[in-house]
Amino acid sequence: MLVKGKKLRIDLCAALPQGHPDLVEVLPIHPGHINDYDLTDQQPKSIGIAPSLIDDRVAAYLDIMAQSVREKSVIAVGPVGMDLSLSQSHEQQLEILAEQLKIANTNNKPVILHIENAYREVIAIREKDKQQLPWIFLNFCHSDFVAGELFKMNGYFSFGKELFNPASKIAMCLDLFPTDRIFFDTSHCDTKNIDDMYNKATYMLEMDKQKLQQQIVKNFNAVFGDRMK
Repeated sequence: MLVKGKKLRIDLCAALPQGHPDLVEVLPIHPGHINDYDLTDQQPKSIGIAPSLIDDRVAAYLDIMAQSVREKSVIAVGPVGMDLSLSQSHEQQLEILAEQLKIANTNNKPVILHIENAYREVIAIREKDKQQLPWIFLNFCHSDFVAGELFKMNGYFSFGKELFNPASKIAMCLDLFPTDRIFFDTSHCDTKNIDDMYNKATYMLEMDKQKLQQQIVKNFNAVFGDRMK
């Protein structure tokens, strides 16, 4: 099912859902909270275990993921990823990420990732396992070289609160990213809504807002459209 609408906005990872009729919000679900959601409705969702939420119940969470991801409303696996600044061992994070990528591949679901200081490791996984599904990187804020490597592996990028940080790399080089590879989201942001993200990006890209909205809709349909039928 393709999403349509000239004024439609996409929030790829909705921290605080607004429920606006012209807004498609992908709700991020942790497997431990699965009973709080109706997986049979049409609200798009993603499901995943972020590295900061890995604990001794992770095996049970992975089982829940493997079952829940089969539902049509679950359009992606994520947010998942690696964060080398956390106390969890790097080896455990890699292991849990690999298990979640298997679930994504088995069910043909794109992956939403949040990576901190571990892009080299993630690129190595992509190359080693010959991963083909679209990967979308949340809050991407890294070097042009890393961005180039992620472009080569069919990577997409979602931007949020860093748009408002004048010292961030994204605030200085958003216009270097092809608009057919970008999204916006409100993850980890409780002071800005998705319209703030679009308005800021429109200003930074010197682009008509409606054209930007339409391009993001095209991107969403390119990545998720066939999986929402």
